[in-house]
Amino acid sequence: MKAVKKYVAHLDHKNRTTLRGKAYEYYDATEYDNGCIILVPRANTPDDISPETLEDMRKAAICKADTLPEPVDLSKL
Repeated sequence: MKAVKKYVAHLDHKNRTTLRGKAYEYYDATEYDNGCIILVPRANTPDDISPETLEDMRKAAICKADTLPEPVDLSKL
């Protein structure tokens, strides 16, 4: 594997580090007992989103289109 970038990273006072020029917003991190940390870019796909969240997103899109969904009956609560 060829190294594309090499730099010194350090932790701040809150034990965080920063990736310079990162290409992705989220990474899956795997830490090994020898100290190596492997970061794999994570791209969010519709499979990662729950059906409930997709339904909420659909309802939000309808509201943005000036069409409101049916009112929710809260009398049962």
